[in-house]
Amino acid sequence: MIGDDPELAIASGADGVHFKRDAYLRGPISWRNHCPDWLITMAGMKGPQTYQGNLSCLDGLLVSSVFESQSPSAGPAIGVGAFKEICRTLTVPVFALGGINKQTASDLIGSGAAGLAGVSGFI
Repeated sequence: MIGDDPELAIASGADGVHFKRDAYLRGPISWRNHCPDWLITMAGMKGPQTYQGNLSCLDGLLVSSVFESQSPSAGPAIGVGAFKEICRTLTVPVFALGGINKQTASDLIGSGAAGLAGVSGFI
């Protein structure tokens, strides 16, 4: 997958695109129509914002940061409770990101997470 650059995804033969956060889902909706077989994900909303577009154009949302993270783009951790609520209220698979490691991963059992994503800390 290519990050937020559909033209590069086409040029490189990628399997899809991960789009930046957008309540209106403009990129995902448009590119789902152009490339229906792509894997399309987006950075998820983590506050009181609501989505103004149809989430069915997505294969998943990545919500970060669930736990404290050293990533410069992570932002404040939302915690397991808020993450569970996001999973409960959305109709699209939600992936946990941010501070996920071998100690914190088990805290997400039963949260509704479709999967976990991380950079390090699993060994």
